[in-house]
Amino acid sequence: MATRRERRDRDSGVSTVEVVIALPLLVVLMLFMIYLGIKANLIGQVQNAADDAARMGSAQRYATVAQAEADNAANADLGTNTCVDVAGTYPQPGTYPKVDTGGFAQSGYYTATVTCTRDVLGVTVTVVETGISPIDTYRQAN
Repeated sequence: MATRRERRDRDSGVSTVEVVIALPLLVVLMLFMIYLGIKANLIGQVQNAADDAARMGSAQRYATVAQAEADNAANADLGTNTCVDVAGTYPQPGTYPKVDTGGFAQSGYYTATVTCTRDVLGVTVTVVETGISPIDTYRQAN
């Protein structure tokens, strides 16, 4: 039968080996969780910017003004994020207003797509989100 001292000598260093193996795995898991949280936050910010851009674009009377307002709304929402593109997709111009062929149809949808590229913990992430808003029937006349 082994004495107490012999058992202690046999088990010495086991905890050190466990820490050396487990610590890097825990650090990688923690960094991955942080990465997922930052990416989820970025997706939410870009979706919010796309929704606001669509809302602002749908309230305008002319396509050129709508693009500028959608662009301004998305850039204001994203703030200091390094986003590279804000693109708008417009409904077909219609007969409203009657004197201008560049106006929107009286009904339809305004779609704004926001693309954002950002570095997250050393990984380049590209997020593309789309916002859709119905054309405002009672938008301003001037």
